[in-house]
Amino acid sequence: VFNHVSMGAIALLAGPIQFWLAWRSKFISHKRLGIIYMIAVGISGIASFYLALANKTSWIFGLGLGVLGIAWWLTTGLAFLAIRRHKIQLHREWMTRSFILTMGFIFFRVFIAITTYFEIGSPSARLEVASWFCWAFPLFIGEIFIQRKGLRNGQALHN
Repeated sequence: VFNHVSMGAIALLAGPIQFWLAWRSKFISHKRLGIIYMIAVGISGIASFYLALANKTSWIFGLGLGVLGIAWWLTTGLAFLAIRRHKIQLHREWMTRSFILTMGFIFFRVFIAITTYFEIGSPSARLEVASWFCWAFPLFIGEIFIQRKGLRNGQALHN
């Protein structure tokens, strides 16, 4: 649990620094911070699989968290592959997706707080829905913005 939380926190802090170019260039190189981010996602992802398998709520809850971990690794890995091939715009898009997934635990907590406050569903149902909603819905909304930007620039949906 400690590795998941601590490495997730490092990834969560590294993301905004990467997106904020002015601050980043003064204190740490983009490449070095990107490597730190990837290591943090890698370690935290491993820990998330353990937590997904060891959960006491349900297999639906565990599956939602496990798929989040897989999506987190894949988006980060695709961002890495894109930058290795010098596809900067594609790298930015995949890193945006990766960071949306990094923020999944924040969305999870907000969803749980809102549904608990309004007494929507049982506690276990809230956890099950939150394990999917916390990443799938933000990723979907993010994808709309990523694709909208490309369409505005006259590009097709990733030829």
